[in-house]
Amino acid sequence: MTCPDCGKKLSVFGESHVDEVAGELGLDVLGKLPINPEFAKKADCGVCFDIDLPEMAPAVKKLESLLTDYDK
Repeated sequence: MTCPDCGKKLSVFGESHVDEVAGELGLDVLGKLPINPEFAKKADCGVCFDIDLPEMAPAVKKLESLLTDYDK
């Protein structure tokens, strides 16, 4: 989460270890979602498709490749 007042990155739930754990398990990290109050407001209004999440691009690509492989 980024502080809306000062712009400092805040680790609300502590530092993430998702990359380490995924590596140990041989899994890909599909995405990391930021905590952003604006996203929550849009989702509450039913306009979640208007949310720009470029950090989700790797997850989308991975899912698309899985679907492509599944169709073969």
